[in-house]
Amino acid sequence: VKAALSGLAEAQNSLGQAYHNGHGVDIVQVQAVKYWHLAAKKGNAQAQFNLGLAYLEEIGVKQDLAKVVKYWKLAADQGHAEAQNRLGLAFEAGHGVEQDLHEAAKFWKLAADQGHAEAQYRLGLAFEAGHGVELDLHEAVKFWKLASDQGHGEAQQKLAFAYLNGDGLKIDWNQAVNYFRLAADQGHPEAQYNVAFFYLNGYGVEKDFDQAIKYLRLAADNGLTESYFALGQAYLNGEGDEQDPAQAVKYFHLAADLEDDEAQYILAQAYRKGHGVEQDLRKAADFLKLAADQGHDEAQFYLAQAYFKGEGVEKDPAQAVKYFGLAADQGDPEAQHNLALLYLNGEGVKKDLEQAIKYFKWAADQAFPESQFALSQCYRYGKGVNKNLNQAAKYLFLAAEKGHAEAQNRLGQAFRDGLGVRKNLTIAACFFSMAAGQGHGEAQFHLALAFQSGQGVKENLDQAIQYFESSAKQGFEPAVKKLSQLKAKTRK
Repeated sequence: VKAALSGLAEAQNSLGQAYHNGHGVDIVQVQAVKYWHLAAKKGNAQAQFNLGLAYLEEIGVKQDLAKVVKYWKLAADQGHAEAQNRLGLAFEAGHGVEQDLHEAAKFWKLAADQGHAEAQYRLGLAFEAGHGVELDLHEAVKFWKLASDQGHGEAQQKLAFAYLNGDGLKIDWNQAVNYFRLAADQGHPEAQYNVAFFYLNGYGVEKDFDQAIKYLRLAADNGLTESYFALGQAYLNGEGDEQDPAQAVKYFHLAADLEDDEAQYILAQAYRKGHGVEQDLRKAADFLKLAADQGHDEAQFYLAQAYFKGEGVEKDPAQAVKYFGLAADQGDPEAQHNLALLYLNGEGVKKDLEQAIKYFKWAADQAFPESQFALSQCYRYGKGVNKNLNQAAKYLFLAAEKGHAEAQNRLGQAFRDGLGVRKNLTIAACFFSMAAGQGHGEAQFHLALAFQSGQGVKENLDQAIQYFESSAKQGFEPAVKKLSQLKAKTRK
C-alpha cells in the first residue's frame, strides 16, 4: 500500500488486483479501477490490460468498448501477449473497432510469436480459412502444433482432424487418434466422443468396446448429449457379449428425454417389437408421436400405420391420412403409396382419384414397384386417368423389373394377348416364368398352359403337369381343375 501511495506503478497495479480479488483487503472494484488507472497512466502494461478488461466486463465502471480497445492497444504496444490476443478477437468480431481480419491476424501473430497458445490456435484458424492472411494449411498446422505442445485442447482437435483428412499433413489415423486422445484427456467432450468412435470401429487403434464406452460416458458426463444416443447404438449393435438391449434402451431413453427424434424412433421400435423391453404398443405409439411431431419421416410412417390398424392407439384413419401425408411430403415412397390407397378407397379422407394418382406417381417415380403396379391397373381400367394400355404396359414393365411377381404375371398376359404391347408368346412365357419362380400361383398356371400347348416354349407335358401341380398346391382353382382333367385322361 505504501509503495502504491508513493506512486510506484507496479505496486499500484498489485493493489488494484488486491481490491479486485479481495486479497488482504475487502473487494472494492471501484478502488481496483482507481489504482489500475494510476498504474496505467505510468505505462504499466498489466494495469492497462486490467483496465481494458474492467471496461469490457463492467468491473467498477460501465462498459465502454472504445476504452477497452484503447487500453489493450497501450498494453499490446508494450508486448503484452494477452492484450495482443484479445485485440485479435476484437478486430475479428468488430467489437469496439471496425472489423478488420488483417489487424486480427497481425495481433495474433505478435502474441503467437511470444508463445501465447490461444493466439497460436487463432492464427492457425486464420490460415485455415484465409482470413486476414493468405490461406495456407501448412501454416495453420504449424501454429496448431505450437499451441498443442502447450496443451491447447482445441488445437489438438484441429490437428487430429488435419491428420484424419490430410489437410496440410499426410493422412495418419494413428496420429489423429493420439491428438484426439490428448484433447479428450483434458476433458474436451467432442474429442472424447471422437476417440470413442475410433475405438468402436478400430480406426487407428485396436477395436476396444470397453474403451469406447468409457470415452462416450466421459463425453456424456461433460454435457455432450449426442453421447447418450451413441451409447445406445453401441450397446444395440455390439458384437456378442457387448450387445445389451436393456442398456441400449436406457441410453436411448436419456437421449429421447432430450428430444432426440432418432432415439425416440428407436425406442418406439424397441417397444413395438419387445426388444430390450417388454412389448408395449401404447408406449411405442407414444414415442412414434414424439418423433413424428419433430418431423421424423419413418416415425410418421409407422405412426400412420398404427392409427390405421389401431395398434397402441385408437383406430383413426383420418390420423393415418395426416401422418402418411407428412411422411409422403418428405419423399417416403411407401407413405405416398399408402396415402394413394386411402384416397383411392376413401378411407379417412374423401375419395379422390386425382389425389390417388398423384401419390401413386410420386412413389412410382421413386421406383416403388407397388405404386408402379397400381398405376398400371389404373391405366388398364381407366381409373382416375384415361384408359391407356400402352401406359399400363409401361408401368407393368417397371414393376416387373423390380421383381414384382403380380406385375410379371400381368405383363406375361399382356404379351400373350397383345394388350398395350406387340403380341409375343416367347416373351410372355419368360415373364410367366419369372413370376412362377417366385411362387405366383396364377403365373404357374399360365406357364403350365404354355408348356402344354407349346406356346412360346417347347411343348413339354411333364413340365406342364409340374407347374399345374405347383399352382394347384397354392389353391389356384383353374389349376386344380386342369390337373384333375389331365389325370382323368391319363387313367383312360
